[in-house]
Amino acid sequence: MYSAKQLAVAAVVASAATVSAATVEPVIMKGQHFFYKNGTQFYIKGIAYQQDTGSSEAAKRSTDLDYIDPLSDEALCKRDVPIMAAAGTNVIRTYAIDPTADHDACMTLLQDAGIYVISDLSSPDEAIDRSDPEWNLDLYSRYTSVVDALAKYDNVIGFFAGNEVTNNASNTDASAFVKAAVRDMKAYINSTQDRWIGVGYAANDDSTIRNNMAEYFNCGDQENAIDFWGYNIYEWCGQSTFEKSGYSSVVDFFSNYSIPVFFAEYGCNTVDGAAGRIFQETTELYTAEMTEVIAGGIVYMYFQEANDYVITMYSAKQLAVAAVVASAATVSAATVEPVIMKGQHFFYKNGTQFYIKGIAYQQDTGSSEAAKRSTDLDYIDPLSDEALCKRDVPIMAAAGTNVIRTYAIDPTADHDACMTLLQDAGIYVISDLSSPDEAIDRSDPEWNLDLYSRYTSVVDALAKYDNVIGFFAGNEVTNNASNTDASAFVKAAVRDMKAYINSTQDRWIGVGYAANDDSTIRNNMAEYFNCGDQENAIDFWGYNIYEWCGQSTFEKSGYSSVVDFFSNYSIPVFFAEYGCNTVDGAAGRIFQETTELYTAEMTEVIAGGIVYMYFQEANDYGLVSAINSESVSTLKDYTSLSSRVNAASPTSTDMAAYTPSNSPAACPAVGASWQAAPNLPPTPDSDLCECMYNSLSCVSSNNLNDTAYGDIFGYVCGLENGSLCAGIETNATSGVYGAYSMCSSKQMLGYVLDQYYKSQDSASDSCDFDGSATTQKANTDSSCKAKLASASSANAVAATATGGSSSSSSTSSASSSSLATPMSMKSVFSIGDLAIGLYVVMAMAAGGAMVAL
Repeated sequence: MYSAKQLAVAAVVASAATVSAATVEPVIMKGQHFFYKNGTQFYIKGIAYQQDTGSSEAAKRSTDLDYIDPLSDEALCKRDVPIMAAAGTNVIRTYAIDPTADHDACMTLLQDAGIYVISDLSSPDEAIDRSDPEWNLDLYSRYTSVVDALAKYDNVIGFFAGNEVTNNASNTDASAFVKAAVRDMKAYINSTQDRWIGVGYAANDDSTIRNNMAEYFNCGDQENAIDFWGYNIYEWCGQSTFEKSGYSSVVDFFSNYSIPVFFAEYGCNTVDGAAGRIFQETTELYTAEMTEVIAGGIVYMYFQEANDYVITMYSAKQLAVAAVVASAATVSAATVEPVIMKGQHFFYKNGTQFYIKGIAYQQDTGSSEAAKRSTDLDYIDPLSDEALCKRDVPIMAAAGTNVIRTYAIDPTADHDACMTLLQDAGIYVISDLSSPDEAIDRSDPEWNLDLYSRYTSVVDALAKYDNVIGFFAGNEVTNNASNTDASAFVKAAVRDMKAYINSTQDRWIGVGYAANDDSTIRNNMAEYFNCGDQENAIDFWGYNIYEWCGQSTFEKSGYSSVVDFFSNYSIPVFFAEYGCNTVDGAAGRIFQETTELYTAEMTEVIAGGIVYMYFQEANDYGLVSAINSESVSTLKDYTSLSSRVNAASPTSTDMAAYTPSNSPAACPAVGASWQAAPNLPPTPDSDLCECMYNSLSCVSSNNLNDTAYGDIFGYVCGLENGSLCAGIETNATSGVYGAYSMCSSKQMLGYVLDQYYKSQDSASDSCDFDGSATTQKANTDSSCKAKLASASSANAVAATATGGSSSSSSTSSASSSSLATPMSMKSVFSIGDLAIGLYVVMAMAAGGAMVAL
């Protein structure tokens, strides 16, 4: 299992109080519920956080106080906050704080983790005494000083004016003094603060007084009444039920209460102590049976003390799992704001700037864990395995992660569980649209119906989740000067996916490209994907860069050159992969560049980065090593990364105050160093392809093998300077594309056969090819006429561009019988449809010489 100790050592969170992705919305109350100020309902998922003075750690401290202030020790907060956050915590309860101490560091750590505070106002020696109750000047001074110390932090929800002061029928009179404290603290807060901060009471579970006490603190003038009721309840022990535990009675009684009720303490330990706590009640707490009345709960207790209530490594895991399961059925505290772009920056929809702090998350198929899975896919979908997401999401969250990048997902799989886990952790997703066997091939690029279907299916699978930022239409497809033509096909995919998203989604979701760092092409490529009609251009640029290795600097690493070049770019740029491992492998990665990435030198231009990679594989870039489906071991570089990311405090720009000034780039000139023209391949159109195929008189026979396809393409496209194949031609350098170049291989072969058939005046033996071709009755539906006419015009242009003539003449060796012997080029046809384009190019280049058999 993931180790609390590992997480504690690994995560060091920044103490700088800046506006970050985790900046909290103040919490308010309305009726029986808590809400974020933005209107989203808030459920308490809390842990009590106060160390006993008798602990060995406490003994080392020099203090005259009879308690330990848990919010004044930055080192301990750096240790503990990530662990609590990994367990799904969004609230801590403290029982006594020192109002004279500095709480800035701990409160910022908590805020950056999305964790709120409810604190008791009393201390062990400054509290209302149930046996001799008073409400006096000294107590008033203590309580107001605690308000002064904490109310300035937006992640403070409120205070308890008392904890179990009245605890049985013999001391109910003490409640009057506590209620006086409630009255006066509410009045003090109202006079000194400009937002709502609540004052409540935490009661024990004594059946003889609980109902009267709850009514007493809620009754009468509401200026004197509590704002919320905390219930310390330990009735659900081990295996139990809603009825058996008495939870049903609690819900029944408080169903008519006018203010929020939550469990101020819970977590019975009577079954095998703390280690035996399975937190079945946590799952129940966030079900519909309870959430209409109960606003969540706070588990007692973070630290192991003599009373044996510690959140052990085992029980912390149970708590996290239970809370995650529950959150799927309710509106959770971590519901994310969709991310949008404006100019060079990303923003939350609410206007706060968003910086990517990411990890690449995709396991290799060669891993031992992957070998256990039964799947026909040549990749592992990282978003479809709930057990692994439950294992990994808390670990990534503890490292300050707010984005993951996935490289291939199965669009037919169920992603709800993993996407909800990620959302609850405040983690967004950017996913590649391709897969290893369904991608644009740099050596023989195509943008066709099959790829269009794959890419749109990935959009359909993920776009419904608010924590999806966008997609990559390609990853390092063009990777050197020899294959720059492939970028035209990727940009066509960008264009079509943007159009598809715009037609199917009601919010912005971006489409970008992830490029490698090749100095000979990187500037041209960045300009190409950004230039021209912005409906065809990328929404963001991902840069896979591994130039900062070990100890380096902004200048030495080349980061300064990156910033200089992209300073005039019109869209967000981020590192889609980074994390050089050339200095002592993964273990030697100190992530000095992560600190640099979030400094003012870079954040005006670079919107963050994604570290490669979560899993340790043969390439030695891992942050963790997977042990089994429940356990990983964090590695040395996880510690380095976590400390850097959590310490990052980039300057924030408010979206409303930001006016972009950069314009799209000019398209690079086509020449020796850049072979992709601005004109793009056509949008795959299944209707057009079907119309075309049905209109043909000569088509391929069924069940042809790859060799036969290749033979026919090679032969026909070698005739008449390739003009017979102009309708399926693709030439990125000239920007000329046949209208049917995006159709399926069968449809394109039919088109080629029909072109040959017509060039031979429909001679009976010209649609045979030794049984590889056959005639059919041509059928042109009226709905197809306009499409086919437009395609015909485009193909005429393509035919002119090939330099071929419209003559139907051919060499004498062009008879169909000459194809009885397979052509010698069959080895070229090795990857199905993706090699067809190569056949056509080679055939047209060789001209009539291809006829020689």
